[in-house]
Amino acid sequence: MKETEPRALAVTVALLERAARLVADHPSVERLIVLDYRGGETGHHSAVEAVTREISVSPEMLDLDNGGYVANPGHKSSNEDVLAMLL
Repeated sequence: MKETEPRALAVTVALLERAARLVADHPSVERLIVLDYRGGETGHHSAVEAVTREISVSPEMLDLDNGGYVANPGHKSSNEDVLAMLL
């Protein structure tokens, strides 16, 4: 991350905590995009809210329940693979 200084990071909900640490440690990241967000699932909503409190970047979601893009979730009511969150 230090070498490439990415401006955006796309992740799954399962990797949000790790992504939050990366965003906090790398100020080059300006956008955090959540690819598999389901706003109707309490766990997804809670995970995004927790990350939003931890970092200065507002997560952006591709909402699978509604088939749309959610730029600001605040207005809406494992088996980890390290490389799975990098596109």
